Amino acid sequence: MPASPGWFVRGGVGAEGSGRPRRVGRDMHATIHRYQAAGGEPGDWGRTWRALATHLSGVPGFVSFVVLEAGGGEYAAISFFDDATSLAAADGLVERWLAAHLGPSMGRSPPQGTTPQSTTGEIVAQRGL
Repeated sequence: MPASPGWFVRGGVGAEGSGRPRRVGRDMHATIHRYQAAGGEPGDWGRTWRALATHLSGVPGFVSFVVLEAGGGEYAAISFFDDATSLAAADGLVERWLAAHLGPSMGRSPPQGTTPQSTTGEIVAQRGL
């Protein structure tokens, strides 16, 4: 399937006969972390996440930072960066920032009965960033 403008496709066919991968857009890497809040009000957590997003936006390679509220104090934070090295640096910064600003009130653990989840990798398809 050919890529449309605005889509990123990894591993497609390049220029006819070139044999090179086709890339529309730019390479990006992302990490998804799940967190469980141990108290506080949702509005307080919203302010906390916005402050962290502002801090991350100054990191080289920054593309986007998105936080989803899943209910019951569970959050998923998704960081997008231009390359794996920048993303790794940002992931460390996020963990240190949360520890320094929130302490034990935010744990990097998912809901009870599941194992902690963190997924990092190269984005192979996206639209809109």
